[in-house]
Amino acid sequence: TVAFSFDVSFRRNCVEVTLVLDLAGRDSSIENKFEREILSKWSNTHGITCGNSEVVYPITFKIKWMRWWRFFTTADQKITAGKPIKRKTNDGKLLRFYNMLHWPTDDKYIYSIGHEFGHMVGNDDNYRRPGDPATANKPEQNTVNDIMNKASAPTSPANYAEILKAIKDDLPKLSQGEYKAIKL
Repeated sequence: TVAFSFDVSFRRNCVEVTLVLDLAGRDSSIENKFEREILSKWSNTHGITCGNSEVVYPITFKIKWMRWWRFFTTADQKITAGKPIKRKTNDGKLLRFYNMLHWPTDDKYIYSIGHEFGHMVGNDDNYRRPGDPATANKPEQNTVNDIMNKASAPTSPANYAEILKAIKDDLPKLSQGEYKAIKL
């Protein structure tokens, strides 16, 4: 199960998703780097439409970084950044990895931030994990052109499912049919 929290609202011409993130150390240059990567992968790449309507509401993202007002609110997610987490597997292999709350600062791995951010908006990994029976029916990692399977891949309409669930009752009814996310 993925823990996620975000605000989503319908604007006149778009659907806006806002997340409040708290980066340990509050380094604005790293925040800017992270925000650029998130927005390039997620914002204005897909939209929401209904049935056969030609009206499409682009899905935009807004990242707010915690500042002095942190005393009056809470962050949706608290993030650390730096070198990969190291962990030994049962068979003694050393794994190095990042996760939803620990992001890379090294440019070599910056592409993975879009994938980790995907967890924050309700997506689980879309790949099989060895030894995890709950993922047995999922595809192998890096075999599907979807950001939750292959971190360097683009987002797909399926990645916006939780956002769609959160906003569908607030959208104007455009036509008969279900709301769906589509690539812009």
